[in-house]
Amino acid sequence: MNTDSYIQKLNITDIVINELGQIPKYSTLELENDAYDIKKKDSTVPFLVKSIANQKYELIASAKRYKIAQIAGFSILDAIDISIENYNLLELAIVQNLQELDLNIFEEAELLKILVQGRDIDVYNLGLRVSLSDSSIRNKIRLLDLQDEIKMAVLKKQVSEGHARALVGIKDKSSRMLAFATVKSKNLTVRQVESLVKTINQNKKSKVSLNAKGIELTNKYAKQLSKRTNVTCKIKANRFSEGGSIVIKYKNEEMLKNIMKLISVE
Repeated sequence: MNTDSYIQKLNITDIVINELGQIPKYSTLELENDAYDIKKKDSTVPFLVKSIANQKYELIASAKRYKIAQIAGFSILDAIDISIENYNLLELAIVQNLQELDLNIFEEAELLKILVQGRDIDVYNLGLRVSLSDSSIRNKIRLLDLQDEIKMAVLKKQVSEGHARALVGIKDKSSRMLAFATVKSKNLTVRQVESLVKTINQNKKSKVSLNAKGIELTNKYAKQLSKRTNVTCKIKANRFSEGGSIVIKYKNEEMLKNIMKLISVE
């Protein structure tokens, strides 16, 4: 496959790294050694980018390799824009990145998502090409649903990928952030986090069930009370707990006394 027509020669200063890509820190010696090695290669895997404002490009993956290229003194980089219509070429470039490069878990997830999103692709066969099971591919892509604060903590090694995989199982984002705070403050193990997530999800399910039943009852009783008092009555069930409130609207004292008589209260 001829890829040359799709490869762009981009000035390294026109490529920007997003906030997550700037987080992982590497030793100067490690980067310098890699820079020495990359200088000896005749060719490198093209960088994957997407076009953004002001004729700039955002790096999709390989932030570490970008930093190495800077140290190595490269001013021009080979790149492929992920918006290209040639899917076969895009797939080839992404698989090369996944196979050959040192990517963090969110860079991997982003590339895998680009490959499978909106396409009827055989995830099992893709997994064979990138040495991942189909379940691993799906689990990695799910990590992209995490809030940036959690992603940053993973990249800073404050929590592990295992912690992140457990936390993404909490659908409610506010509950997830509370669980994340607990993980950090109590230094929970992955197994402990999995147990915490299970408890949170069970509680949420029971509360939603309780709320649904409560709404059904309140609607029924509100209609009955309105019919008996001849005024508009509202019954509001608490969202996540038992109990609630009854609201009966009246215009004057005489109407209030009449309501009290109708509901047999002197």
